[in-house]
Amino acid sequence: MVTTTLLACALGVAAIADPKDKAMDTLRALAAKRGITVGTCVSTRFLTEEPYAKLAGEQFSLLEPENELKFGSVHPEQGKYDFAPVDAQWDFAQKHKMKMRGHTLVWHNQVANWVRAGKYTPEQLNQILKDHIFTVMRRYAGKIRDWDVVNEAVADDAKMRSDLWYDKPGIGFAGQGHKYIEQAFRWAHEADPKARLFYNDYSIEWIGPKSDAVYAMLKDMLAHKVPVHGMGMQCHMDFQFDNDGAIKSFRENIRR
Repeated sequence: MVTTTLLACALGVAAIADPKDKAMDTLRALAAKRGITVGTCVSTRFLTEEPYAKLAGEQFSLLEPENELKFGSVHPEQGKYDFAPVDAQWDFAQKHKMKMRGHTLVWHNQVANWVRAGKYTPEQLNQILKDHIFTVMRRYAGKIRDWDVVNEAVADDAKMRSDLWYDKPGIGFAGQGHKYIEQAFRWAHEADPKARLFYNDYSIEWIGPKSDAVYAMLKDMLAHKVPVHGMGMQCHMDFQFDNDGAIKSFRENIRR
């Protein structure tokens, strides 16, 4: 999927340019003229393939690890972290003068098996999550500025998603809404006070029950001085988006 995205973006640039113009601007150059950072998710294993690496380095000004920073990948065993794939992406980003974005610290998916299978007390799970956030963020402090701290915590029915972190008393404070999300953001800010911290989710492009729930949650967090600096919208858009109603709703959602 990532390869397709990279190719599609590159082909899009080629399609609007005169094929005889060998000095045409790259996607990142066109975006830079408008003050826009344009990024893509990247898989470390593909960076050894020249066409993939060439497109990523030339066309984008920001990269985000596709899976390499998710809990199960970067923290596969208790007390053991695997930063090599992330470090390889950081080196690639530096070589191509790209920024790097962190995704993600807390998610209901791709949690390491040792965490799911372990019979931990609430206090132990609490410490596991805290240590994970501190270890990962402090390693890349001063390198990665923007982080998706919590990912997809609201379900499609606009209720808090049932998962390991939410359901476990002492971690998710079961029955107390989004308290575990607040805690994760506070830990992330403590780990790297200069980082910008984001909540990220899908199906919140338009105004509706889920986007309303996320909006209300973030407003409440800000009211309680939780250090959340922005929201990420996974805009999985297709041709159905090209209608006045969808565009109007999207604009109104952004404005609020």
